[in-house]
Amino acid sequence: MKLGNRAQQHLLAVPVRLCCRRTGSLLLELIVAVFVLALVVIPASQYVTNALRAGDKTQSSVRAALLCESRLNEILAQEAGAWQNSNGTFDSASDYEWEFTLSAMTISSLQRACMTVRSRSSGRILAEQVVFVRKPKLTDHRK
Repeated sequence: MKLGNRAQQHLLAVPVRLCCRRTGSLLLELIVAVFVLALVVIPASQYVTNALRAGDKTQSSVRAALLCESRLNEILAQEAGAWQNSNGTFDSASDYEWEFTLSAMTISSLQRACMTVRSRSSGRILAEQVVFVRKPKLTDHRK
């Protein structure tokens, strides 16, 4: 079966028109897909950023608590009469500073020992530990 020139031209033109229409719709589908993806990815990235910040704060707080406990144990390991109010920075963590205070209690045989760790940059208290210790007994060496 032989087709005329007009029929041949019509058959050749149909795929070209379909191809052009399909390309236009693909571009529109691609734009919509990118927009929908952006609507999902932007809030998700904010959640990830917030989670990372929370992780940093937690790590900082845990480190401060460990430093606090360590320094308090160092001070309390000294002879009881050598305890005194003091402060300083940590050799291993210069971005933290500590303060040790010893105060009297209403019960005459006890003292309140408090170790506080602060951030040097913000001055915010990151960790604090309080223990109650016996006052050292004064001995009479005149015997």
